[in-house]
Amino acid sequence: MGGTPVTKIEAFFDAWSASLPELVSQLGSGTWTFAGMSAVEQHTPVAALRVRLQQGLKGCLWIALAAQDASLLLELFTGEAAVLAAAPDGMQQEALLELIRQWSGLAASRLKPVFGEVAVEAVYETAPASGLTASRLLRIGCGERSIVVRVELDSDLLLLLDRRQGPRAQVVPEATSGSLDQLLREGNLDLLLDVELGVTLRFGSRRAPLREVLGLSPGAVLELNREIQEPVDLLLNDRVIARGDVVVVDGNYGLHITDVISPEQRLRTV
Repeated sequence: MGGTPVTKIEAFFDAWSASLPELVSQLGSGTWTFAGMSAVEQHTPVAALRVRLQQGLKGCLWIALAAQDASLLLELFTGEAAVLAAAPDGMQQEALLELIRQWSGLAASRLKPVFGEVAVEAVYETAPASGLTASRLLRIGCGERSIVVRVELDSDLLLLLDRRQGPRAQVVPEATSGSLDQLLREGNLDLLLDVELGVTLRFGSRRAPLREVLGLSPGAVLELNREIQEPVDLLLNDRVIARGDVVVVDGNYGLHITDVISPEQRLRTV
């Protein structure tokens, strides 16, 4: 009998958690092993790197390091002691970026059997983006030494992985483009067409500490993670179903849709 099927999200995190100790072991500092994964509780990063995925997967993940973990990684990589109390300097940023590039390459190889060829591109950022989801702390160890790395997915990547989950995501049978009429006839979905659903227009999002939230007052400006020229999201059940430009229609806000998922995919979000 086979075991419980691994979801796409689990397969994704497994690829990154298995390739991290492989990378650090290659630095010649002993044999590192994966020590577990947990939800994010207390974690204060001093370094953040963004990895963009293309081809087999599309979206971004963010990799963040606290001071002691970034220091140990730099020491293992450069062979020189590094003690960080604040953000890394220019040379340290380049070293961490190269490490993440190597890690991304190893992870892409492990992702290939499930997602196909995945192209990765890593860049250094001054701080993690806001509005990220699916945060995990990956822990690896070697003897008494340990390293914790924080990994977070953006909404685009999480949505894509969630759509690939398999049976849990199958609300209607798989169908080819143009077969919506057939679905309506066979599944009696026409009975549901007059059901009203709440959709949300999202201009952007961000994370803020409780101190900042409590300090909000009339006249305060809260900066979001989206530039003014970027399209906004249309969400159904917290999932992006379309994107477009904001317009004004008879004095009300409207959305000029520029990109939308197929009718079959929209049915699966209901």
